[in-house]
Amino acid sequence: TEAAVAGTISIYDAAAQAVQVMGRSDLYLVLNTQVNGVDVYLATFASGDIMYIGKDGQVLSASKLEPLSIYQPTSHSGK
Repeated sequence: TEAAVAGTISIYDAAAQAVQVMGRSDLYLVLNTQVNGVDVYLATFASGDIMYIGKDGQVLSASKLEPLSIYQPTSHSGK
């Protein structure tokens, strides 16, 4: 288990902060990850919005993932 460190927020606090800052209620997943060797939380919303939150509670980055479009041409056999 993780030892509680002064000034370190929990994953639940990070989730609550992400919802509050983004003004969205479709939070999908919050997980621990690393950015440039620093431990952070990554909050992902069903809408595609993502947010990185430092263990100190500071919002490091927020962005929107663009939806992926797949083009599938219609085949015409010409027969």
